Amino acid sequence: LAGVLMKVRDQDRHELEEKLNNEWILTPVIASNFKNLPRAHIVTAEFDLERDEGEYYGKLLKDGGNEVTVKRYEGCPHAFAHYNHPESGLAKSFEFIEDTAELLRYVHEFNCFTGFFAQQDGASNE
Repeated sequence: LAGVLMKVRDQDRHELEEKLNNEWILTPVIASNFKNLPRAHIVTAEFDLERDEGEYYGKLLKDGGNEVTVKRYEGCPHAFAHYNHPESGLAKSFEFIEDTAELLRYVHEFNCFTGFFAQQDGASNE
């Protein structure tokens, strides 16, 4: 009985893996359309196993005519952004936090007020 259950479990696992491997939500680079998508900012780390796929996704978005920025943080592993301890954190983690804050400031100023470019020209929100 245990052998039969293992075989069934292995077949189920194989079928599930096959379905997941073909699911564009989990692997966006296999989507069928990359046109008319919202602006995107893609972050990759030099020593991340998923780096190439992330950067390739950025290329697909650009080729589809979308506005996209891609930034690779050199010398960093996956999840480097979490290494932000005030005394022993990675410098690139703090750089990532600053970059993200700047991006969010830009997005919120552009969307929530009269627009980023109007503010730069001296327009007031008061």
